[in-house]
Amino acid sequence: MYFKKEMEPFIQGIHQVLSVSEVRQWAREICFVQRQNKLKPEDFLSICAFMQQTVGSERLSKLCATITRLSGADISKQALHQRFNEKSVAFLKGIFFQLAQQQDLFMSPLHIDRLFSRIRILDATSFGVPKNNPDHPDGAKIQLEYELFEGKFLHTFLYDQTKSDQHAARELEDTIEPGDLILRDLGYFSGEHLKKIDRAGGFYISRVPANMTFWTWDEKGKMMQIKPEALYHSDSFITLIKNIYQNVYRHGRKDHRYQHKSPFDILYLTYEQTFQAV
Repeated sequence: MYFKKEMEPFIQGIHQVLSVSEVRQWAREICFVQRQNKLKPEDFLSICAFMQQTVGSERLSKLCATITRLSGADISKQALHQRFNEKSVAFLKGIFFQLAQQQDLFMSPLHIDRLFSRIRILDATSFGVPKNNPDHPDGAKIQLEYELFEGKFLHTFLYDQTKSDQHAARELEDTIEPGDLILRDLGYFSGEHLKKIDRAGGFYISRVPANMTFWTWDEKGKMMQIKPEALYHSDSFITLIKNIYQNVYRHGRKDHRYQHKSPFDILYLTYEQTFQAV
């Protein structure tokens, strides 16, 4: 009962863009279901998509019990085991693509003043699979890029599990447009890639390695080190964020385009204003 109550909002969200009748129709089309039986396609979708742990690691007896709680159907472990086959893979894959194609029905655009033309968020998930054939990879990695303002997915890539995140970042370099804000995690970090974002007229926020040092030039042309530890105080951090926003808004668009000032120049100005007493 608890599982059904907890998962109900997720299931209802799916039904808003893909009804139960459509799920069943698709199951019949790809022959996942050929006649009336105890296991309903929507219940199979629920245990595969909404289990708290991956369905591949759960015991069949627990999965059967979950199905009973969902719909009252009493299905044996053997019968459920037989449903995990190529047709079930095709069924789940088809549901995923149908949902992706209908994202316009449930996207939520942000109607706010835009300092940037787009805010692009790229992240990845990976999973392993049993290696029955030495010629096949051990798993897969899915790279998904999301645009925050419009609430849309921009790009999806499927790689081997061992493929570096930087590979996806390089593939997207030619898609960067002036005014884009690129948000990336540590795995995507590359100094050369950040330079390309800058040259394309974009902006970026990226996590960096712990041993990274930062340098800039003061007003007299001398190199000085920016000290990240100065950010540890929360009040200083809030002041820094406010100053970054004000300086990017005041100087970023005009100076970046016409006076060829880089984001590093803007960040130095911000750093100087925020930590001049440090």
